[in-house]
Amino acid sequence: MPDDRSISEMRNLGPAVEKDLEAVGITTAQQVIDLGVEETFIRMLLGREEIGRSAGVATRSISTRFTEPFMMSIGVSFRES
Repeated sequence: MPDDRSISEMRNLGPAVEKDLEAVGITTAQQVIDLGVEETFIRMLLGREEIGRSAGVATRSISTRFTEPFMMSIGVSFRES
């Protein structure tokens, strides 16, 4: 059965991430699950760029302290789905 929760209904993923992902057409938990942690993260960055929300900072942070907590948050969301 597909998981039709909104992104912000997933644990640790709130309205800001939901907007970033919506900008690239990702609107449900199932889409996030199907894409996986890394692809979801990359698309979130693209969504930020699309809506003009700190994409440069996020892109520069891809290998720094920002990446691990976000990917862990998505990973927790996957495990609890």
